[in-house]
Amino acid sequence: MNLTSKPAGAQRKPVLPHRTSIATVCVSGHLLDKLTAIAEAGFDGVEIFENDLLHYPGSRQDVYNVCQVLGLKIEMYQPFRDLEGAATPEELKKGLDRLERKFQWMDELHTDLILLCSNCSPSSVSRIRGGTSTHPSPGMHG
Repeated sequence: MNLTSKPAGAQRKPVLPHRTSIATVCVSGHLLDKLTAIAEAGFDGVEIFENDLLHYPGSRQDVYNVCQVLGLKIEMYQPFRDLEGAATPEELKKGLDRLERKFQWMDELHTDLILLCSNCSPSSVSRIRGGTSTHPSPGMHG
């Protein structure tokens, strides 16, 4: 892959009134291939999906550098799961410790936005009424 040149016949991207981005999870292939395809499709930015980052053999700084060469801003890191609804103070502390590590990753990626997903764990606490969880049972549909 040549990161320094545009493909032959590449056209100028239209100027839009807003920035465009897409998540790496929406594109198939390995991370570098995804980033190249995203840049060639004309997106302004990219949302880095955690699994892509975990399977990339280089550093987070390398990912940032590639994005810079491709003209992509890392708009967001995603997803961060299972933070809210912790059933115990210990679970909450573990979640906050994980979040702190992700903030360090985000610093390395030069982004300040993270996607927090809802907690779907069966042990999560949704609403408390009189000391009892009202978390629906697996057979209930809302």
